[in-house]
Amino acid sequence: MKKFIQVVTIALISVSVTGQSTFQIIDPDGADVTGGTYNFEGPNSPSDPYFKYDIDFGIHNNSGVSVTSKVKRIETGILAGTSHYHCYGICYSAINAGDDYIFPEPGDPEFVDNVVISSSGSTVLNTYFKPYTGVGVASFRFVVFNSTNPNDSAYVDVVYDIRAFTGIHENEKLKMTLYPNPADHQAVVDFSESSLVEGDVTIELCDMLGKKQKAFNANVSKGQMIIDTEELKEGIYFVSVRNGHEVVKTSRLVVKH
Repeated sequence: MKKFIQVVTIALISVSVTGQSTFQIIDPDGADVTGGTYNFEGPNSPSDPYFKYDIDFGIHNNSGVSVTSKVKRIETGILAGTSHYHCYGICYSAINAGDDYIFPEPGDPEFVDNVVISSSGSTVLNTYFKPYTGVGVASFRFVVFNSTNPNDSAYVDVVYDIRAFTGIHENEKLKMTLYPNPADHQAVVDFSESSLVEGDVTIELCDMLGKKQKAFNANVSKGQMIIDTEELKEGIYFVSVRNGHEVVKTSRLVVKH
């Protein structure tokens, strides 16, 4: 549902903070980005509909009492042809660029989904961006706020600078085989023919909604890695290889017991 509203005015009002906020936002590198900007650059993915960028932020409760929190996403800069979503307690469906500038907000059924953060505790906000064929800049403001006192809030601005895919990409270095598929008790990720250099390489397994079910540090030089699928529900999952913050390959995995 499109909401043709005065986005700038509402965005400024909705993120106003009076006094010290209960919340602190930490980026994937461990830096405090509360009230700041997190910038990301990467290529689009014209031939891979499953490709997405996943940036996870830690949400910390600085107070001495538990807090019921909520996160909303404000699309501050639209890049046509892309989509976006986030997970906070639950995973929401992807929304096409420009279709819903503020999500969720009062009146939306999803607005009642809250996360309780214990005293001095932390939780995770997963943010996702699908570039598809888009080229240019997309930006979002993620606001975490106290459900009983919305003025008690903190935010981070996330800016994606998406360039055109040139055909020279980490995917060309990565030869990955995933078997058996369908998998019952386990699946094997085979890197034996990969020329991907050793480094910050992780493997993530996500469900159809994009919710991360498993994540592992990957030792590419060992050639293979086993994913235990026995406890997973039957269905379709996506196995992604991440080099640093960038997903370089995603494969579809069917789990069937």
